[in-house]
Amino acid sequence: MSDGPHKSLPMRTGWRTVAERAASPAYEPAHICDALQPARARDWSDEVPGELVRGLDEILRGPQHLFRDEQVRRLESLRPLTAAHGLGVLVLECAIEVAIAGDGDPDALVTAVANALALRASRGALQVEEHYCRASRTPRAQNVRARIDQGIGGTSFTDLARQLLNRQAAPASRSPAKQQGLDDGVRL
Repeated sequence: MSDGPHKSLPMRTGWRTVAERAASPAYEPAHICDALQPARARDWSDEVPGELVRGLDEILRGPQHLFRDEQVRRLESLRPLTAAHGLGVLVLECAIEVAIAGDGDPDALVTAVANALALRASRGALQVEEHYCRASRTPRAQNVRARIDQGIGGTSFTDLARQLLNRQAAPASRSPAKQQGLDDGVRL
């Protein structure tokens, strides 16, 4: 007997928890959303170098240049810091997009990080779906991505970005809340 395809999922533990909750109808979208928070926080800590964040913050908060090309050039100079860091590359790309839009947003870095986290979450959902389609023989595999997308829809990426950038007092949750008793089960 198997514990399900989420046990063999070649992803971090946080994303395996997301997959397990998405595959089980016993979990509501809010529970999936709760599991997504620590999964993305772990992605952030593992895949985004602090030096990259400091460089992005300096460039995006710095004086606005008459020509956006100068700011984009400075952002592109940070690309070597993203080597082997998938989420770091996404953050840099989103920062470049925000710089090109150039609306003078004082929270440009927060916007870029929120956009990158949303992209990473959708890519994670696709990866889980692909694994379930390959490893599972049950029809539940086809519903996993839709349930993860429901969990993603209940997330405030801007709040998570502020937490990860230490611009908000509340720390990012590190693990999903566990069910302790019968009263904590599925709502009827």
